[in-house]
Amino acid sequence: MGSNKLVAIFLMCIIVASVVNVVVANDHDEHTSEVYRKCYEKCMKGCKDGETHCEVKCDEDCDEEDHKARLAGVH
Repeated sequence: MGSNKLVAIFLMCIIVASVVNVVVANDHDEHTSEVYRKCYEKCMKGCKDGETHCEVKCDEDCDEEDHKARLAGVH
């Protein structure tokens, strides 16, 4: 009986962690700046067949560009 409670608590922790992770991911998408969006769209046009390494490079490069724009006061 005790092991059933332990399993139930473990599963609830996994569910709560998943929900929190999804909320954080969606929050990031809603607040993506225009600088990042334009950069990412332009960069992804050069990616063929949605290759993962290309997407990661675009994300990193555009994130850096977005940070520079925010430091310069451009939103």
